[in-house]
Amino acid sequence: MKYKAVIFAVAVLALSVAAPAKAAPVLSQSSLAVGLGQTLTVTVQGSTQVYMVSNNNSSAANIVVNGSQITVTGNGLGSALASICVVGTTSDCTNLNVTVQAGNVVTFNPTNPTLGIGQSMTIGVSGGNGTYSVTNNTSTSTLTTVVNGSTMTLSGVAAGSVTLTVCDPNNSCGTLPVTVSATATTTTNTNTNTGTQVITFSVPNPTVNLNQYLNITMTGGIGYFSVSSNSNPSVVQVAVGNNLLTLYGLASGTTAIKVCASVDGCGTINVTVPGQPAAATTTTATTGNTGTTSTTTTTATNTNTTATTTTGTSSVSLLSVIQAMQAQLTQILAQVQAMASALAKLAASTGGTATGTTSTANTNATVTTGAGKVTFTQLLSLGSAGSEVTALQIYLAAKGFFSGSPSGLYGSLTEFAVKEYQASVGLDAVGYVGPGTRAALNAGK
Repeated sequence: MKYKAVIFAVAVLALSVAAPAKAAPVLSQSSLAVGLGQTLTVTVQGSTQVYMVSNNNSSAANIVVNGSQITVTGNGLGSALASICVVGTTSDCTNLNVTVQAGNVVTFNPTNPTLGIGQSMTIGVSGGNGTYSVTNNTSTSTLTTVVNGSTMTLSGVAAGSVTLTVCDPNNSCGTLPVTVSATATTTTNTNTNTGTQVITFSVPNPTVNLNQYLNITMTGGIGYFSVSSNSNPSVVQVAVGNNLLTLYGLASGTTAIKVCASVDGCGTINVTVPGQPAAATTTTATTGNTGTTSTTTTTATNTNTTATTTTGTSSVSLLSVIQAMQAQLTQILAQVQAMASALAKLAASTGGTATGTTSTANTNATVTTGAGKVTFTQLLSLGSAGSEVTALQIYLAAKGFFSGSPSGLYGSLTEFAVKEYQASVGLDAVGYVGPGTRAALNAGK
């Protein structure tokens, strides 16, 4: 009997080695929201083949499994819980939670991005009402985000997995799982970019001063633009909005930034950040009736382009220099116009001689200068630009929270000032202007 027991134990051990236990399937999203009539796809990591055991509410969500892909369609308002198991087992399972909401859910392209530490990637955002903000980031120490219009720029900080929740003001939301790998990756967006198109830049080899922004216009390519790679993200911070590439000088050095279009086309721009910040100039304006003086400091950047000519190519080089200078002068003119607008608003708010006109500039914001009243209507966050940002900076400066000059660009200094203001009025210090902060600003708090 003793020997039989030993033989039986060995046989059991051999069977356990020959047929190792499988693991529960890992889904790209274990919880997702879908709109009525909208269809989303969930993938199984490792291409593991799965099947659905049960769906407790098929009237809310129609769930179809095909190999390693799960298709979810919203049938009716409500929630559903599906049990998904590995083919060939009944115990290696996981749950898929589905919530069906009214209206289109916010969606992303690509849907399951992966990027490396120090890399940036631009995600296309669609659905909802077109105005978005990140309402939840499960690990800001792993990934940082900047939303600008219909694009969201991701920056990898540390290796790990993150789930982002992005919503519009009507609470139509979407979730995006993101993986930050320890090594660099070339994953960008879901396209078949062959590189036959070439993306060109209004300033081919720009210089960005420390702690300053520079906007570059991009042309060429097919589809929306995204940053494919940044060779030295500690030197320059990059954001993409439509056909505008925004650069911010972080530290002295150089970097090569590659930008690709979602369908076809890529281009590389070499950026230099000098060791010293640019010299500042001061513009002073005095309002007519009250004698109030407003001083605005601005920095003229990138006007020191040097023309290098050689025999046989001098005309081409000189033409490139002239084109680059024209682009730079256009940017400086835009800055001057923004300052003039800011000064006019400041004059109106202090009872000066600004005329009672209504002006709009590239946003839905309406500023009534005669009454000195600014109505904030937009979601404002890092990377935002326009007249509402200028008005916000002026308002925060008057409250003693913003120490910079009104530029119309929402940078880190503006974000810090917004956090200070939010804390002062009893709001969560999130650093962006959402519905609650807009209400406080419009109420004059």
